[in-house]
Amino acid sequence: MDDYIAVYIYDVKRAIDEVESYFVGYPMRYDVFEKDYLRRSAVERKAEIMGEAINRILKIQRDFPLPNAKAVIDTHAIALYMVTIL
Repeated sequence: MDDYIAVYIYDVKRAIDEVESYFVGYPMRYDVFEKDYLRRSAVERKAEIMGEAINRILKIQRDFPLPNAKAVIDTHAIALYMVTIL
């Protein structure tokens, strides 16, 4: 495996772990999450990190097996779009 790919996979894993940590002891209800600007912003930032890392992996190795890669990249693109229009 390419050394860069290993670093990007680590970035994705770390972002996932951090997002999960944001919700320990937190009510798992969207209406509560939607009103929590700080937590929502943190999750959006981690989605951006994951999307960028996955994009870079696929630029290095197009056929790298990443389940749901397109969904994460699309979320990343939407987050970037929202930042530019706000």
